[in-house]
Amino acid sequence: MNSVESAYPEREARTAFLSLFFSVLGIMSIAVNLAITPLVHRYLGAIAGLLVQPVMIIIFSWCYFFQSTLFFSCATKISDRALSYSINRASKELLIYQAKAWIDMFGYRMFKVAGSVVILLFTQWLPFQVSVPQLSWFTVSICAIWIAFILVLRQDYELVCQSAGS
Repeated sequence: MNSVESAYPEREARTAFLSLFFSVLGIMSIAVNLAITPLVHRYLGAIAGLLVQPVMIIIFSWCYFFQSTLFFSCATKISDRALSYSINRASKELLIYQAKAWIDMFGYRMFKVAGSVVILLFTQWLPFQVSVPQLSWFTVSICAIWIAFILVLRQDYELVCQSAGS
């Protein structure tokens, strides 16, 4: 929000920008759901669908770190929310029930709280402060851990699928 306030100090301009931003977010979510999700699931599978969101977040977080512009800030947020509402959610639905339940009930909320605490820690509570673009390192690290979990899950998922097929 600070990036938006800096770029659009007038309330009306900020409101117009935010309405455009959320419209683009919704359109991207629908477009990914209709065009990309079926292709990824058909040709690459649900595990690949789960990898799309953290990979895109890593790409845009790096871009934001190196060029802290409103565009890359918005691209990072859109890649997070639009992909969460579309391909990530559809991929979770294709997973085995137990893994999906853990992700929905525990994993998502735990990481959301942990992320909020880390942001407050590094921007408010520690004697030194980290700028928002510097938090991109944290975002990239979390996404790398996220990808590692997905790859571990992939091994278990493939074993279960092979067992069910025999």
